[in-house]
Amino acid sequence: MIKNFKKLLNIIRTERTFKYVLKKHNDQLKKFPNLACLVYDEVGLILSLFGRCEYDELKVLERKVFSKIDCANSSCLDIGANIGNHSVFFANFFSNIYSFEPYPDSYYLLKFNSKNFNNIKTFNFGASDVDENQYMYIASDTTMSRNTLFSDRVEPKKIEQIHPKKIKVELKNLDNLLKENKVKKISFIKIDIEGYEYKALIGLKNTIINDSPIIALEQWTDAFDEIKKTTKSIDFLKKNHYKFFYEPNYFRRKKNKNKILRSINKIIFFLQILFDSKKINLCDLKKIENFEIRPYPIIIASKINLVD
Repeated sequence: MIKNFKKLLNIIRTERTFKYVLKKHNDQLKKFPNLACLVYDEVGLILSLFGRCEYDELKVLERKVFSKIDCANSSCLDIGANIGNHSVFFANFFSNIYSFEPYPDSYYLLKFNSKNFNNIKTFNFGASDVDENQYMYIASDTTMSRNTLFSDRVEPKKIEQIHPKKIKVELKNLDNLLKENKVKKISFIKIDIEGYEYKALIGLKNTIINDSPIIALEQWTDAFDEIKKTTKSIDFLKKNHYKFFYEPNYFRRKKNKNKILRSINKIIFFLQILFDSKKINLCDLKKIENFEIRPYPIIIASKINLVD
């Protein structure tokens, strides 16, 4: 009896979930491109529920960064393009997007998702300071976007094995590639490569010096020097005259490891949705005066002031 009751509840929940997600898909197709993805990958779930990955961050880039760039007459680099979520978005603004993804499965989907965009050029290799081959460690079958070139970033307990899966991938110095292909004026670079940002930046030094692109990159806690409270990537950018650093400022729920504080934050979040329309429509840049030792999902670095 109890087993049958649970089975009935599961059927009801599944049917309701299916109807809800189907309606979401129909609504989102009016606003977003239909991207191919792995069904059980985290990115696939996000696309199903929200239409785009990191949509709030992309809105901040559109409104607060791209308005400062002559996008129509310049190009963009998407380094760590994954399945093309960002590349397809960038295609609405820049004359050319050069998308780099070394992991074969992700690249296959990137190629498929960008096939209808004449201004997206895809490359099945990643970025480094030199041309090389490295092992890429597979985070898990449900988090393909977190594949990394560092084995210590993969948690064995999450993938139920002592030694993480790995595959050899190709990396290249992108300065050389851009020069060989006579690519002109790079005005924006997005780098999301799970800890390999510094080497990618070194391999783009000439482009950074000559074109002064605005750069969006992630920096996680393990990249920071605990005493200096900086990273190699941030120091590199400062040495190359990047004076302004920002992070997106948009409406989101505060996170906390403490269960009680997490519950309080959830209540505050719901109340803000109900009564604070100005707060929930927030879409801005927050200047980083001093870096803290914490994760930065996106840092926007610029040689010019982006905040009026």
